[in-house]
Amino acid sequence: MQQTAQETLCKTTSIMQNEKLLHVIHTNLGPQAKFSFESFSKDLINCLKKEFPQRAEELRYTIP
Repeated sequence: MQQTAQETLCKTTSIMQNEKLLHVIHTNLGPQAKFSFESFSKDLINCLKKEFPQRAEELRYTIP
């Protein structure tokens, strides 16, 4: 099920207009990626801090 979710997220990100966020998702969840929640959440938060600062702060406090 996790792999299906990863594949779906990768496919749907192609419609996004943000290249940096697309890169983070494909790098961490793409077919060649070895998934690590810690790495993914760190990369995602760092990307969001630059691209969407308000949302990044909200997420930062919800992830342990």
